[in-house]
Amino acid sequence: MDEQTAILVTGASGIVGYGILKTLKEAPFPLTLFGSSIHPVSVASKFCHTFIQAPATSNSGYLNWLLETVTNFNIQAIIPGIEADVFFLNKHRQQLADSNCFPLLNQEKLINLCRDKWLFFEFLQHYNLPCLIPTQKWNGNISSLNHASYPILFKPREGYAGRGHQLVENKAGLSSLPPSFVDTYIVQPYIGNKAKEYSVAVFGDGQGDFFNKLCLKRTLSPMGYTDFGQFVELNDIDSTLKALCTILKPLGPTNFQFRLHKGEYKLLEVNPRISSSTSIRALLGYNEAVMALNYFLKGHNPPLPVIKPGYVVRYIEDCVFYEDGSHF
Repeated sequence: MDEQTAILVTGASGIVGYGILKTLKEAPFPLTLFGSSIHPVSVASKFCHTFIQAPATSNSGYLNWLLETVTNFNIQAIIPGIEADVFFLNKHRQQLADSNCFPLLNQEKLINLCRDKWLFFEFLQHYNLPCLIPTQKWNGNISSLNHASYPILFKPREGYAGRGHQLVENKAGLSSLPPSFVDTYIVQPYIGNKAKEYSVAVFGDGQGDFFNKLCLKRTLSPMGYTDFGQFVELNDIDSTLKALCTILKPLGPTNFQFRLHKGEYKLLEVNPRISSSTSIRALLGYNEAVMALNYFLKGHNPPLPVIKPGYVVRYIEDCVFYEDGSHF
């Protein structure tokens, strides 16, 4: 029998974290699953063997706590379930390597690049990609938008899941923007519509290509995560993906978000990590967390997945934890 592999998923109380834990239950090799969260009571307990309460990632003692946890439980790999941990683990790769623990991360350069939407746009605009949405940094100068076609969208340079986005319907709306937006927000034309939004997962090879992909037509919840995802064949998006991958060289699970606008796929953003749709993808046959462990820990290239076409609807359910230790 294969030896158990101990995996820690951080941020396990959130939809990404417990989604990863759920999909790892399908691994064809034995895993011992640990989940951590700042919340003492968490549904993550249902999906992992051991739940651990963690300090906040911003806490000065977080690194020591993490390294002690790795040592105490012989953790062999960490999968970040929240964006803050992606950045933290990216910064502390060497300390984890010294503890014989592998953080499941994308390319260091790509993680840093995608952290700031303005720097990301500045980098990509040199390649004249048709998928890029015209973007400028908001400097508070209303006259700089004299020729803008409304509505326009303001996005924080750092952030995810649509948080902090503000749609401005006309020029008069600019006067209500807070001063804090200056230099911390970007401005884009509002393109397409929510009915033609797509989430495309690829497994990058780190050399400018990808092993496989899965495309979802999606709708977002008010919280910014996918609450409906339908498998779609988007073979006409391959040239756009290949152009982006050639430049960005993603490694492992990577999420591209697009809107179809006037016959062209326009890039909304790139998430160089496992995203909130991961459990939806797994239900359709695309289990990226298991592929990643196979690739990074066992050296097996991800196969072309056998997709079962369909759609997935998310809903709220209840989980009860009884005093005798059982749960349902």
